[in-house]
This record gives sequence, structure tokens and C-alpha cells, in this order.
Amino acid sequence: MRDEEISEAFSLLDSQELDIATTAVRDYSGAFVYFDDNGEQTKLAHHCGVFVYNDKPQTLEFMQSWWEEYLEQVSGEWNYPHDRRLKPWDQYTFWRLLRDTRYSTSVKVGFIEGEDARWNFVNNYKLEEVTKDPIIFHYTLAKDFIDAGRLNKKQTTTPDTE
Repeated sequence: MRDEEISEAFSLLDSQELDIATTAVRDYSGAFVYFDDNGEQTKLAHHCGVFVYNDKPQTLEFMQSWWEEYLEQVSGEWNYPHDRRLKPWDQYTFWRLLRDTRYSTSVKVGFIEGEDARWNFVNNYKLEEVTKDPIIFHYTLAKDFIDAGRLNKKQTTTPDTE
């Protein structure tokens, strides 16, 4: 985090009466942005790199489902009707859950208004997207870097136990 405006994060929900606010995927930045959904080009619009969300029971249930279903999506067999290349993307899990009847009417999701890139400035975003300094910088890591170090979820040791 790079700016004291982080203290205003929860006001991002209030202005639109949202349960969850996130930033938008940039077409020029995302590795897999569009996919075919029954013959229709569909965009994975919610970035999922930064969320602001309230602590209402249905919101917490949604976020827990997103995490659990994402873990299942990436580790299990591909049992979804869409392109298998979506497997590593948590945005696909989020997209699916937004269409789930458990949440489609009970959880209100929207985008951070204004310069949303300030709240999740990914390292390959265009600087001209912001007129003020980013609040949160989001650095993506190459898979070989993750697999080589302590960021690999399969590693069970910590620096204290090595």
C-alpha cells in the first residue's frame, strides 16, 4: 500500500450500496480476458486482485465459496463447460459464482468508481490511467518464480523449520 487513502476503502462500498467492490480487468493487461459462453464472447470483467467487502453473512459466505471453489477449480478435474484455459483464473470462479442463484440476488457486486486502477495498480498498467499516485501496487509474479520459492503452496516448510 502506498497511500493513506487506503483508510477510505470501505466508503467505496457505501457510494453504490455494494457488498463487494473490485477493479475492472484491462483488455490490454489480462492474460485471458474473453471466452466463449454458449456462442457469446464473455468478458472476465472483475479483476479479483483487490476486493473491498463488508462483513454481512452472505458476503462472507460468497467470498469463502469463491476461495474454496477456486482451489477446487485449479486442483481437480476440469468439470466446467468452458475453455480449459480458464482453469488457473480466479476471475472465472468469481464469474461463475455471480451467476449462482445462491448469490445472484443476495450479494451486490460492483466496480470501484473513478480511477479504479489506483486501488489495484498492476505492474503492467498504463500510467496515464491515473492522475494521482496509486494506492495499492499489484505485482504479478511469474510462475517459475513462484514455484522456485516459498510462494509455492505445496511447500510445507517455513524459514523457521528448514
